[in-house]
Amino acid sequence: MIEGILKVPPADQLLLKHQTEMKNEKTLASYNLNAQTARAHMPATLGLCLRDKG
Repeated sequence: MIEGILKVPPADQLLLKHQTEMKNEKTLASYNLNAQTARAHMPATLGLCLRDKG
């Protein structure tokens, strides 16, 4: 989904939760991110790092 918005391939993206890298092999649910824990009035906060191509 991020690739479609930012035009950055997944290989050049890194998602973080609490400053810890989220592994590609895991699901969001394995990080306790679901409809009950990330609600509209209390969203989950994730970090996104993009690889610099320069």
